[in-house]
Amino acid sequence: MVNFLRMELKKVLGMTRYSEDATYIGSCGYVRVNEEVRMRLEFSRSSTTTYDGIVMTMLNRKEGTIDTNALKFRDIWGRKAVSNPNFKEGIIPYIWENKDKEWYVYKPNQKDYQVLADEISQYVGLFQESEITQGLLMNM
Repeated sequence: MVNFLRMELKKVLGMTRYSEDATYIGSCGYVRVNEEVRMRLEFSRSSTTTYDGIVMTMLNRKEGTIDTNALKFRDIWGRKAVSNPNFKEGIIPYIWENKDKEWYVYKPNQKDYQVLADEISQYVGLFQESEITQGLLMNM
């Protein structure tokens, strides 16, 4: 069985230019940012059975952790309207673990995934060499 968390990371990274540079191990994704830096992506736990965001950790191959940033779904997507009458005010998306892992009540759509992918791309851009970043900006 393919790991649900890995599949979700692949969906998000597939919407970035980094999908070709990604490697997946367990529930984590690793992206080559430059010669010395890799980014580790993993879902953050809010309890023993729920995941409420993605943690991005920049790792220097020789020196270890450079920076860590957590993207919380409530901050990125906010409260989402659902047809379930138990959630009249909507719900903040999260993944829950009940035998299997899955989205609870609200499943993100393509636009939601793209918003998350754009945030990840912006973060990666902070750690790329200036000539790569400038080349991307000139092409926009």
